[in-house]
Amino acid sequence: MGDPLRPYVPTNETPDEKRKRVNLEKQAKKRSEAIDKQLKAEREEREKQKMAKLLLLGSSESGKTTVLKQLKIIHGRGLSDERQRYRRIVHLNVLTAIKALAHALVTFGYPLKPENQQHLDRIVNLATIKNTLNRNSITVQAAIRNQQLDDNSIDLFVENMNSVVALWSDPAIKKCYNSASEIGLQDSAKYFLDNVGRFGKDDYLPTDEDILQARIRTVGVAEHKFEIADVIYKIYDVGGHRSQRHFWAPYFDDVNAIIFMAAISAFDQTLEDSDINRMDDSIQLFEEICNNPLMINTHIILFLNKIDILKQKLEYVSVKDYFSEYQGDNKFQSVTKFFQRKFLARNHNEEKHIYVHFTHATDTKQMRVIVASVNDIVQRMNLKASGLI
Repeated sequence: MGDPLRPYVPTNETPDEKRKRVNLEKQAKKRSEAIDKQLKAEREEREKQKMAKLLLLGSSESGKTTVLKQLKIIHGRGLSDERQRYRRIVHLNVLTAIKALAHALVTFGYPLKPENQQHLDRIVNLATIKNTLNRNSITVQAAIRNQQLDDNSIDLFVENMNSVVALWSDPAIKKCYNSASEIGLQDSAKYFLDNVGRFGKDDYLPTDEDILQARIRTVGVAEHKFEIADVIYKIYDVGGHRSQRHFWAPYFDDVNAIIFMAAISAFDQTLEDSDINRMDDSIQLFEEICNNPLMINTHIILFLNKIDILKQKLEYVSVKDYFSEYQGDNKFQSVTKFFQRKFLARNHNEEKHIYVHFTHATDTKQMRVIVASVNDIVQRMNLKASGLI
């Protein structure tokens, strides 16, 4: 019995019959190769639809890292593996906050309770956090990543905890806190200072909320993978500080969408290294990204973040004092619509879709709904790009 996979070749075929047979075999081979190529393309397209590449962009302190933490909680393995590492970061956040307030108190000259003067002196004379912890003066983030902080940050926190508690309870320091935007105080300062006692316990490990509130500057570019509704997402988080923005361009290629984050609560703040208004900086950066020739057809998902802080701030800060063109009332709905219009007006391409979400990135319940919405948007983009809708 012959090999069933080999084509049948007549033993008595004529030269003409052989030519016809060979031509038919070549045509069949071409058809087979074309079908294989089509099947491969369809398979690659299906795989592509199951993978999405997103860029997470925005100014520093806009909440990008917090969104990534939420993704780990909602669609990753949670934050359990990071608790011990974040214990150090929480302690650093506390010391950074009280040091900023202590310097502000000295600058403003507010009267302090006499019994707290020794605590003020102790905090004011505390060397910068970086120099105290790192003899080589590397960044705090790098030190934490490379496990070079060991227990120094914990010891430093314990040594100064009583001074932190005493100063935070003093009315003069609370008065300085009301000028948070003027002294560059981090948004989560009150959260950390209110919980100092809990952070000082020997068996303390950060909760999810502690980790979500913790702040540390992103340096360079980090890639994260998440599976959301059977879709693999590659999300690239890049540093938002102005000195880090030159890292962004190489990641613009083959991007499904950009998540651009802006802290809508920062309308009364300036950048730490200049007098530029943080909101103006975000709007200008958004315009540059939105109209970049490499991203001209890339849709953008705009997160106007920190609405919780905005609501609190509007009770005592007037938007008109910082944006003279604003003519509305100082209520949340009016203010958010105003800033939304300012961002959208910077888009020069009418074909580009910009999806806007007002976000509270530390609120896991809200972020769960928004992440589901983002997944739906990205999948519609993929289907449209492939001509299926």
